[in-house]
Amino acid sequence: MDYVVQLNKEFVPTKEIDNGRIVRNPENPERLKKIENFILSFKKEIVPSLEFDERIVFLAHTQEYVEYLREKCASLKREDEYLPEVFFIDKIFDTGTPIKYNTFEAAKAAVDATLTGIQNTLENKRPTYVLT
Repeated sequence: MDYVVQLNKEFVPTKEIDNGRIVRNPENPERLKKIENFILSFKKEIVPSLEFDERIVFLAHTQEYVEYLREKCASLKREDEYLPEVFFIDKIFDTGTPIKYNTFEAAKAAVDATLTGIQNTLENKRPTYVLT
């Protein structure tokens, strides 16, 4: 098995909504780094994530949605977190995860890692685990 690791160290939300309550977000760079170190303990090489054309996101999202997300990200300060309020009113489908200034870049990096994993699997005929 091969591995692609994209840690998004700069995207660190501190909270999320879980079962109607605001809770501490479990994702953080330290947790992801521990998982990466575990993988490296038995797999010495990680497949580097490639960068795909940004237009790829339009296969899954409308231009209106992407523009909304970019504008929302641009309106936030580095320390801000915006929790979308209601499905479809904020144009965001995930009302539990906050939007930060760099949400779009983090999401695009995760897409790139996922596509890298797919490409690696197809080219090498081996499963690829993608950690984002």
